Parts: sequence; C-alpha cells; structure tokens
Amino acid sequence: IPSATGNYTFYREGTLEGGFATQTHAAKKSIINARLSQVTIVTEYLAGLAPVAKQMVQDLPFMQNFLSTFLIREYLKAEDALMWPLLTNATTGATGSRVITGNPTSDIEQVLGWITNLYAADHNPDVIVMNPADLYRILITKGSVEYGLPAAVTIASSGAVTIMGIPVSLSTGVTAGRVWLGDRSQAGIVQTAGLSVLSDDKGANFDNNTVTYKAEARVNAAILRPDAFIYGDLNGTT
Repeated sequence: IPSATGNYTFYREGTLEGGFATQTHAAKKSIINARLSQVTIVTEYLAGLAPVAKQMVQDLPFMQNFLSTFLIREYLKAEDALMWPLLTNATTGATGSRVITGNPTSDIEQVLGWITNLYAADHNPDVIVMNPADLYRILITKGSVEYGLPAAVTIASSGAVTIMGIPVSLSTGVTAGRVWLGDRSQAGIVQTAGLSVLSDDKGANFDNNTVTYKAEARVNAAILRPDAFIYGDLNGTT
C-alpha cells in the first residue's frame, strides 16, 4: 500500500447494521449501515548498516553482490519480526473466531474448522502460515480408515501443500504449535519508501577508508479487517 507521507489513514469496517430486504409496496426500504472507525498508521524506517573496509570491496570482486544479497535477506527477516506481532495481535490483528463446531482431535481438523469459520464469516482465506514442524505433524497424520492423509490435504509434485485448496506457507517466524490464516486482501504493508540498498564512502567512511552499505525501507502494517484472520494454538482444542 503506497503512502506519499509517513501517515496512512484508512477506515475499518465494523459491525454491520441492517441489510437488504425485499420492499413491501409503499413501505420504507430496508436500511443498511456499515460502522466505520478511523485508523491511522505511522511508518518508520527499518534499516541496517554494514560498514566494510574499502580494500575488501576492491580485492574481493564478489563482496558488493554478497553485501546486497545479505542485507536484503536480513531485512526481510527483520520485516517479518516487525510485522508478525501486528498481524497476530488478538485484539487488532487476528480476531476471527477460533470456536469450532464439534470436537477437533488433531491439528488438521482444527485448521479445517478455522478455514470453515472464515468462509462462514464471508471472507475468502487464501493463505495458511505455519512452522515447518507443524506441517510435518500434519503430513504424518493417518486417517482411521484408509491410513492416509485427510482428503482435504493435497501435495503437488513440486511439494507445495494446500489445505482445502488454500496454499500453506512455512516460516520459522511462526511459533511452533501455532498457525495463522486468513484473507490477504484484508491486510497490507504500508510503504512510504520502498526497500533500497545503498552504499556511501563519504563522511567518516572517507577518513577510515571504509564503505558503508545500507538497506532500508519505511514501512508498517495495516490490518483492514482483523476478523479476516485467525491465529491460534494447534493443540486439538478450540
């Protein structure tokens, strides 16, 4: 979500009031209201510096490309760490219902129940994020009849896994035993300045014969509809 300034304001939809209805002849038409609340996001710079001796850049031809790749990789990990608490906050980030009809007894049954909850709330979940250890536990789940994976889990020839058709993404940033899922169209990264990698040999670098490489972006997270996301424990209960 691009923002020309460091402040990004949007209006979050709340509880719906009223609805559409067939009009009775000569009677007042049905009224529908969406209660909106104003939310303002402030972006800040997320940055890291890597100063190196100028001789290293001159003598090791791979160093410049390595530093760019290294800084981007570490930036993305730091961005995950910054965004994750916002996306999983039980009050403002992931408020979708974790209450499941029935009595789930396995991780996969629990995930299926949460997907169903999101569909029941008129959302379109398109991502499931979990720790690799939890996907492993799901993949070794055995059905009681055919001794195989639940029919809702599919594995492509590439190894990509989907649950009820929703792609599963893996991240060690997710605490083992927990899973996050939802509709990605209802959240985004607000970006005032996109990710860039720069180098500078001026100032103190000039005196020290060093070159400082920098990766930075000015970002924050915006959760448009927290009820479109669920973050819960994979422990066989609600």
